[in-house]
Amino acid sequence: RILAAVWNGLSLSDDGGHTFRSSNVYQQGGLIGTSLSVHRDPSHQYGAVVYAAVTLAGEDPPITALFRSDDGGATWEETVRIESGAYGITRPVYGRVLGTSDGAVWFGVQGDNRPNPAATTGIILRSEDEGQTLTEAGTGYGYYSPYMLAEAPDGRVYVASDSLVWRTVDPVVAVA
Repeated sequence: RILAAVWNGLSLSDDGGHTFRSSNVYQQGGLIGTSLSVHRDPSHQYGAVVYAAVTLAGEDPPITALFRSDDGGATWEETVRIESGAYGITRPVYGRVLGTSDGAVWFGVQGDNRPNPAATTGIILRSEDEGQTLTEAGTGYGYYSPYMLAEAPDGRVYVASDSLVWRTVDPVVAVA
């Protein structure tokens, strides 16, 4: 199965990408799928849980939401919304999601501070309960807009921002 976060939401293909069909998180002109993360779990019936960051672009101001799928991306459940003003983010326009090997979910949210779009802000949030609740992961990266999150083999989390690449000081995941 191939999953795609696209301009109108979340889509999937069961034929190697020849055709795609819409999931239940798909609305033409109203949603923007901005990031997907597959968290492998051998005990799970599909072998993984999938998380997605989606911008609800039809809202004014926009809202960025975190979704979770337990059936390989066929259906999705919204777990949390980041609305304008939450965590000091104005107009949350893009999200980046990362499921780490310890089961945590990291959610980077970028705000668009109109009328000055150059003054974007961002925050990194972390969940230890499958995306149901989020806490601020730290402030050491300076509230820059997060563009990508990745887990390194040593267990550290890296954040590529609009200024630099940041990493956690200590591993967030125990590595044997």
